Amino acid sequence: MSRSSVVNGFNRNDELQQSIHQASDINAKFQRNALSKSQTRADTLTENVTDAFTSSQAAYEKINSFYNSNQSAFVAAASSLEKLSSGNSNLVEETISTFTEYCPIIVQGLQSLSQLHPFIGIVCQAFSLVVTVNLTRINNDKKVIALQLQMQDTVMVLFDLRHMKDPDHMDDEGNTIENRMSTLLNNIAEDIKKAGSACDHYMKKSFTLKSFKYENRLTGYGDKFIEYRKQLIFNLSVHTAIGVDVANTKIDRMSAQIEKFAEIIQKVETVREKEAKEFIHNQGGAEVCLQDDQLVQRLINISGEGITAINARRTGDDQKDLKAARTKLLREFSEDLDEALDKNMARFEQKMDMQSKRMQSFIDDSLHNHDRFIISALKAGAYDRIIDVDMQALWKEHDWKGSVKARYFVLALGDFYVDKQISKDTSRFPVSPANPLSQDSTDRRNGSPDAIFKDDRWALKYLDISRVQPILEAIDDDGTGFISIKEVNTFVRSKPDGWSLPVWIAYWAAGWHADMVRYKQKIHAVICEMYRVLDYDTIDKPHLPANRRNMDEYITSPPFTRIDLLLRSLHPLEYSITNSNLKQISDAYSSSEEQRLQENLRSFAYDIDTPETVSLVTGPGRIERFILPLLYLLLKKHLQVFYLAQTHILDNEELWDSITSLKNVFEVLDNRIRNLTAVFKQTVPDVSKRLGNFAYGLLSYVDPNRHPNENSLGPWNQEGQDAEAESESMSADEIAQIPLDILKHGVRDNLESQIYQHSLTTFNPNDQNLHSPLSGYWAGHFWIEGSNETYSAKGLLQISITDIDEEGKITGVAEAHRGLITVSGKIASDNTLSLNFSFDEDGSEVECRGRFDPNAETLTGNFFVADEGEKADRLQGQVKDDDTGDSQNNEPTYKFFFNRTPAFAWRFYTLLGQASKTARDRWTFAINAVLDKVQRKGCSWNYLKSHYAERRRFLDLMVRNSMAYSFTPSSPLNSEEENELRLLVSKIHPTDARFYLSLLESLTDTKFGPWVYTCDSCDRVITRSRFICLICMSEDFAETFELCLNCRDSSLSTRSFNHIPSHAMLKTERVISDGELAWAVPKGRAVAARAKKLFRSKSSATNRHATDGIKDGKPDKTQQTETLCCCCREEVDAPCWVCLSCTPDTYICDACEKERTQVQADGPNKWHEHKHHLIRIHDPEEIPDCPSVESRLLALEGNLTAVNTRLESFEAMLKQLLAASTTTQSNSVQGL
Repeated sequence: MSRSSVVNGFNRNDELQQSIHQASDINAKFQRNALSKSQTRADTLTENVTDAFTSSQAAYEKINSFYNSNQSAFVAAASSLEKLSSGNSNLVEETISTFTEYCPIIVQGLQSLSQLHPFIGIVCQAFSLVVTVNLTRINNDKKVIALQLQMQDTVMVLFDLRHMKDPDHMDDEGNTIENRMSTLLNNIAEDIKKAGSACDHYMKKSFTLKSFKYENRLTGYGDKFIEYRKQLIFNLSVHTAIGVDVANTKIDRMSAQIEKFAEIIQKVETVREKEAKEFIHNQGGAEVCLQDDQLVQRLINISGEGITAINARRTGDDQKDLKAARTKLLREFSEDLDEALDKNMARFEQKMDMQSKRMQSFIDDSLHNHDRFIISALKAGAYDRIIDVDMQALWKEHDWKGSVKARYFVLALGDFYVDKQISKDTSRFPVSPANPLSQDSTDRRNGSPDAIFKDDRWALKYLDISRVQPILEAIDDDGTGFISIKEVNTFVRSKPDGWSLPVWIAYWAAGWHADMVRYKQKIHAVICEMYRVLDYDTIDKPHLPANRRNMDEYITSPPFTRIDLLLRSLHPLEYSITNSNLKQISDAYSSSEEQRLQENLRSFAYDIDTPETVSLVTGPGRIERFILPLLYLLLKKHLQVFYLAQTHILDNEELWDSITSLKNVFEVLDNRIRNLTAVFKQTVPDVSKRLGNFAYGLLSYVDPNRHPNENSLGPWNQEGQDAEAESESMSADEIAQIPLDILKHGVRDNLESQIYQHSLTTFNPNDQNLHSPLSGYWAGHFWIEGSNETYSAKGLLQISITDIDEEGKITGVAEAHRGLITVSGKIASDNTLSLNFSFDEDGSEVECRGRFDPNAETLTGNFFVADEGEKADRLQGQVKDDDTGDSQNNEPTYKFFFNRTPAFAWRFYTLLGQASKTARDRWTFAINAVLDKVQRKGCSWNYLKSHYAERRRFLDLMVRNSMAYSFTPSSPLNSEEENELRLLVSKIHPTDARFYLSLLESLTDTKFGPWVYTCDSCDRVITRSRFICLICMSEDFAETFELCLNCRDSSLSTRSFNHIPSHAMLKTERVISDGELAWAVPKGRAVAARAKKLFRSKSSATNRHATDGIKDGKPDKTQQTETLCCCCREEVDAPCWVCLSCTPDTYICDACEKERTQVQADGPNKWHEHKHHLIRIHDPEEIPDCPSVESRLLALEGNLTAVNTRLESFEAMLKQLLAASTTTQSNSVQGL
């Protein structure tokens, strides 16, 4: 830095002082009683110049004072990267753990610095928002911390600007520091935001996916910030003056050690991360690992997270779950990272926007916990720090220090306001001795809000000892039992504008509880409407079956079930609010809060992707304040998704993301409960009792075990249907107006598939002889020829050989009905070749050895599918057999045959694809192939009709074949159907077959789902109808005994139950939630008991005289019509069915239930529908009540006592026998 620059800096300060004096002289010269325009201009000039100089001087002093006061924090932060890159594990852990301590100090310093130099504000704000948004999330990810430390190290260079008093200082070229650095600072700010969004996206991913990608992107941002740091140092060196050279020495030394951010990433990698990276490298890369289920499983084992971290949906089938996890990993790995980050950026900007509103509060709270870094002046008294006049007076009156016991505070607060009101009333009018508040306007009706807040005497009656608990909870945020000055100020600041403090306290004393009870009713109403939407008929709403599995998954998910625990834990109102003033202010506040939460949720599109997002939506404050309104708004949005599911097919991830939002809300609530539990353990002997009384019990019920018998989230819950509860249903017109853009993933009404597009661009029958005679398009089969049959092993294939290098190495791709295939191999100069077909879908391989005939344009030879050790010998043997034409031991031969014929024409070939021998056969093939091509291009009706029938038959056989052994009931293929399926696979075009198979999973889910229950008899997955025994069930309904249709009438003893066919069973064809089960089991037992009793009475009646059925000379039709089938109107006897939903009891005979015969309009009950749950009545035998656990334990205890008695008697007999034997032996010895 030149000396002239320093001198110029001082000269400009002298000029500024001189301008101030000149402006003052002008102002004094034109001093008049009446101000002239000249005087006004002079005054304005003086004020502006003086204010600018004073503000600049104050900002300069403030930042330097702050920096010097917290120098230890700045020094520690400046050395963080040096420690992180040292490789010393202790220093690395120390740096990571202390990042959250130093970061708030740096953020506060940057804000002070931006007051001196506003042009750096764009970087300061970006850095402050990015680090504070994720500050609580990053503790478990060292790579993210490392990147944010690199950001911090970059922006800390800006603190050298604290030495520059004049922001307008120019360098030798006449540029200000702002002009020189504006572009650079804009770029830094933009990349800070992008890096923050990348970290946000990165932290949502599983360990396994992080191992595949993202690290390069984080490293790229780190390298950018290293370069930005160098550029900042260079630009500042042109302008800064005093005291910076020494600092630059330190900066340059540190910067020289870190040239590549990858060095830091390597130092902070965990053992698991290193092991995963090495494993992926050894296997040949991420793409190779993602093609193999076993490799993915090994990576999951390395991660230690389990499959649920990748795909939380579990089916109970480990292989299916692993395949689903690999599919999800492959999909996420294949997505364009730039597009994913751009999409996440919009959401991250919303988070930063929310965080900016809370920034000052965050800094204050953070700095409060780091007093050792902050030097603050003590005021005359502790009460001076209280911002409310009344609270300050109360604190001063009792001479409290930093905190006071919460109960004492609340009682003193009540007395304070009562005394204050008495003083006011005494000064205005005489006071009745009997009632000093006799003039209270509590009962005033229809008062305006202004009147309510102006005259708040009505609120004083809520400041009594009976309401101490809710008041102290409202102020004592941390639940310690002590109220601090900070908590008082926080409570006062949260008061709505225009409210007096007594009114605010009255709301928390009584109004908040009433609001929560009202939201409880509203939540129940929303859930009841969800069940109504689920109670559908597939004929009326054909789109719903495709969404049913996802909707059932939502209703039965743990986060949704947790809502029941939360609602049941809330204490009921002891009395309703009768005070109109309190009701009015409660309605006003809850309405404004609901609107605020709704606006914040809209900003995030109702997607709470992380627990940290919850606080951004709710704002500061205890989560119990917002939990019910927040859940209500989320559920209302989810209800809209349910409405859309009636007419649109949803993406599979749509409702899963809704479940994740609920899960993240409850994660925040659980964290609050854990913190309170830790506090209460130090203060009270009975923590559970204390939690039961806290927040009206809202946080008390956290039992992780299922208790369906207590679940209240059923479709017939009365709290959601009370007169006080408003209906949450929407009219048809309102539903039609729901915009589709509320869906995060859009709709899937149109069948979208890239299969045909890929096939058309990859496999072209005209693509041949491009580079060599072998290159281009081929089609054919792997034939297995046995003594009795010949069939295609892998179905019809089409191949595109894309490259053959100088050494004869073959590269290509193929397609079969099971998916794409990677082709590799080698061709020799004599046209012998080897080919390897690696199936991407299941990882299987086919090895081929054969010959290329350039004249006939055919590929022929033998193939084998086996373990590596068997391949060579078997192939060698088959080639030998093929050469001699002999087949030994009648073993099947494995031959492949490919030619240039397009795949669509192969359906007209004869077996094995050999050329037809007669002209008639050749003409027949040509005519059929050409006709098919013409029909296909013209989309003729005959072509479409035949291929539609072919597709349906193919899918039907594939569905049955895939479900033959693991599902029940199933219909395995017979031998003729197996041959038919093989024939279809061998003639359907590979692209068509692959497309058909892509529909298989959704088809089976829609037709046979849900697949979440297993038959306790045959141990297969239950499809369609499921039968739940109403007797073999635990007391809380959590453990049940379930059978499939085939095992419905079987007897079976398990460890927990002894089931017999006489037990009544509940039949359902869909998922039953815990709330439904709580209603269905008691009612089903009652229905079964009535039906069995009726059948017993009918049976006894048949043994009586015929005249017993005559009453008053007329036939008694009571018994005759009571058990008529509602479908065929025939008399019903056991075994039969009784509807669980219809009233009175509605009977269905076995035949009508099996055939789903239409209900007769003039039958016993025309309102019955086949979608209703049914009760199976096998026989009229009376079944004793299911014994309780207590009675079973008593019986077991009695049995054990009896066994013990018998053992004691047996022991006594043994002792007698032993004694007798001993006596006999001794007598024998004496005789000898």
